[in-house]
Amino acid sequence: MYALFALLACAPAPSLSPVPPPPGGWTIAVWMDGDNNLEALVPWDLNELERAAAVAGPDVQIVVQADRIPGYVTWDGDWTGARRYAIAADDTQAIASPVLADLGERDMGDPAELAEFLQWANTTAPAEHLAVVLWNHGGGLWIASDDTSGSMMHLAGELQAGLQPVVDARGRRIDLVAFDACNMGQWEVAHALAPQADVMVASEAWVNNQGLGYDLAFAGLDGGVDARTLGDRLAQSAAQRRELTMSAIDLAQEAEVAAAVDALAQTWLATPALLPEWARVRRETLELDRQYPDWWLDLGDLGDAAARSADPALAAAGQQVAEAVDAATIARYGRIQRARGLSIFGLTRSRYYGALYSRGDWAQDTAWDELLAMLGRARP
Repeated sequence: MYALFALLACAPAPSLSPVPPPPGGWTIAVWMDGDNNLEALVPWDLNELERAAAVAGPDVQIVVQADRIPGYVTWDGDWTGARRYAIAADDTQAIASPVLADLGERDMGDPAELAEFLQWANTTAPAEHLAVVLWNHGGGLWIASDDTSGSMMHLAGELQAGLQPVVDARGRRIDLVAFDACNMGQWEVAHALAPQADVMVASEAWVNNQGLGYDLAFAGLDGGVDARTLGDRLAQSAAQRRELTMSAIDLAQEAEVAAAVDALAQTWLATPALLPEWARVRRETLELDRQYPDWWLDLGDLGDAAARSADPALAAAGQQVAEAVDAATIARYGRIQRARGLSIFGLTRSRYYGALYSRGDWAQDTAWDELLAMLGRARP
């Protein structure tokens, strides 16, 4: 694999080709946005990916676009800007992987940059299976904050724009999208990605400096491992690193989750007399972040709380939500054992986030945003 990448580093960038990739194998494409206060973790995780390459099968290729910013760490030459790496197997503390391109400063929050990287990865390291790892801060409704440019990718269309070109080029969905970032295990994120990916791996809560354990998850990885199994491995690797939550979600089941969320919202909207019940449901639902308690509510737990209602319609709708979340969750791990796999946005009073939230497909396809707006108006 190293010789292949060394040759490609000297050649012009290949154009997209309709020739199908060789059968079997995985391409792992990591979008490592350290153009922020995560810069110190860039060399750390490049090193971990090298250890992962050392234990993965021979048909696994790992490519990375990594961006750094001045001011946090000087290790590995104190380089800044963006680089593209072909990850080489290595178990030393040094970064041994070849730099295929030194790109200078790039805006890692720009969907066009992500699209260009993924198309490059698809042609430079073709394989039957593709996993995309988004490594950065995460806020549920956004990912990939770039401090130099001041940008980020919103889930309301922008991340999808970054992913769609490689979906078109491959003629099929991305096998797996994983978030090595905080708070991306939202139902809304799953809903946004379902047309473009088969499996999602993400945490409902914040993620510490360990994140995904690539060297644990990729051990023995080969073309015979499917996306569901790799998703389970990645989620479990985070738990082995003592993360709070991490789950693997079957996005083929997301339509049923969306239908259940919509039915629950419609039940409340159709019967205003049931709105006071929200206070009890909200009180009994697991919060995933103490600092922002309304932003991430465990969706399965919320369904269970609604299912305890004395009103038959609300109880049935809540039960439907809980069952749909359980059916979509391939695996869930972490120290918060009550977390069921997906969270949902519960903020009822914020003009800015209400406007941002309403732009997403989840708001067009369900009435959850309307319920939040009504609850916000009802609060004193």
